[in-house]
Amino acid sequence: MLAAAQIARGEAAQWAGKGREYTHVGRSGSTTLSSGSASATAAPPLEVDSMLNAAPARLRLLCRLLATVLVVAVSVATLRPGAASGAALEATPATLESVFSSAQAGDTILLQAGDYGTFRGGMKPGTVTLRPQPGAAVTMELSFDPAANITIEGVTLTEIVIANVQTKHITVRNSDIP
Repeated sequence: MLAAAQIARGEAAQWAGKGREYTHVGRSGSTTLSSGSASATAAPPLEVDSMLNAAPARLRLLCRLLATVLVVAVSVATLRPGAASGAALEATPATLESVFSSAQAGDTILLQAGDYGTFRGGMKPGTVTLRPQPGAAVTMELSFDPAANITIEGVTLTEIVIANVQTKHITVRNSDIP
């Protein structure tokens, strides 16, 4: 009855037993009950053995929870507008303007070698990436007024002009700016 009263009060319960003897470990200590016995013995709160036996299960649960949070955090961080993979488009210095205007969020424009003059970009609802084709040397000037959601990678930039409060989400990475 003592153990049932402890459980009814909301105490954490752990029962272990062999044969007809059972031990309840709760916040208030432990109670040992034997078959046909109404006696109870008190022990220090939460015996060390009980804590060690419960620790691996709690640790596994904590690790699973942290792994789930990490996966969700990484997924949210990569699911920005336009982060989805899209088409690979090719452009030359003569066709970059028309290729960029037709590019959709998530597309990558692969630039052939050459001097692209001034690239003005434009407003895109999701990220469009410009990068040279493998082994190609590309040079350009950026003049964004306004422009949005553009990533420039691996290009030599002779000048960069960013104007207008509407210009946002511009990324330049792995590029030379002499």
